[in-house]
Amino acid sequence: MNNPDSILLAKTLHGARQLSKFYLGHAKGLDVNKRFKTESFETNSIHWIVAHQAWGENFIVLHGVNKQGLDVKWFNTFKIGSAHPEKEAFPNFEETLKVYDEVHKKSLDLVNSLGAEDLQRENYTGLEFGGGKTNEALIRHAIRHEAMHAGHLSWLLRMHGVKKII
Repeated sequence: MNNPDSILLAKTLHGARQLSKFYLGHAKGLDVNKRFKTESFETNSIHWIVAHQAWGENFIVLHGVNKQGLDVKWFNTFKIGSAHPEKEAFPNFEETLKVYDEVHKKSLDLVNSLGAEDLQRENYTGLEFGGGKTNEALIRHAIRHEAMHAGHLSWLLRMHGVKKII
């Protein structure tokens, strides 16, 4: 389908992912499993954020819009509200990045294929995002989720000592 709303949503989702990938490009050579402690808080690691973003896009877009989510054994380790696992519970970072990219490609294909009526259909999560339960509201939430975690990646790079990027 050539639904302009779906095409715009897919482009915006991809733009948010490009920002995350931009920051990840500056993480080469860093310990992606390192966490930082403040007075009362310990951050997630870069690796956790990437795994969580993969889980999130899978749950929000692939499962939520069309029940097409990938069955990845480690996804539940990184779902919303999960505790930061021990390093041994992580897949290797290359596998995480591969799944992260695969989920994103499938998500873009799905969003680009949606017609106007598909966008207005109630999502399969049953959750309300941004004032509605439609697939469109769900996809808009996926865009916000990606962009929010891109900001986390930016901060983590600074904490790792990477000079100001943007």
